[in-house]
Amino acid sequence: MSTAIAAPAGPSAAAAPYVRITRFFRASRERIFAAWTDPEQLKQWMGPAGFTCTATESDPRPGGRHFLAMYGPSANSAPGEPPQMRHSSTRGQYLDVIPPELIRFTWNPDKFPDEHTIVTIRLKEVSGGTELELLHEGFLSSTTAEGHGKGWNGCLDKLAAFTER
Repeated sequence: MSTAIAAPAGPSAAAAPYVRITRFFRASRERIFAAWTDPEQLKQWMGPAGFTCTATESDPRPGGRHFLAMYGPSANSAPGEPPQMRHSSTRGQYLDVIPPELIRFTWNPDKFPDEHTIVTIRLKEVSGGTELELLHEGFLSSTTAEGHGKGWNGCLDKLAAFTER
């Protein structure tokens, strides 16, 4: 289940756009948590569909830093043309880390330098595996939130293939 846009919180409050995705994985919370926090594991799955993660850094503790570099197709390629490939990266800081149930971090992509968002990953043990809830909030525009929603869904597809093999 995925949601890409928030509704206003009240009659006069316009909530910032956000992404909320809930997924089931046939893997333990510990396995999913390690895939999100271990740099070598991150490198094997992180990135939207069509992207390769080329470099990672991860210090999963409050105040610790993270960095991801990826290479993949630009969304700006003309229809019918081969996709233009591009490098992208994001960096941030871990805000909360509670193994194996919570990871919360800032997300600062180079493509959107004015957008400083927060990602929260919650892992819940359920029968047969793990329920993952991803909340990415603080977007300046619904267009950016929608793009990140597509990207996160692609990432989570790759995470499922990585952790369920």
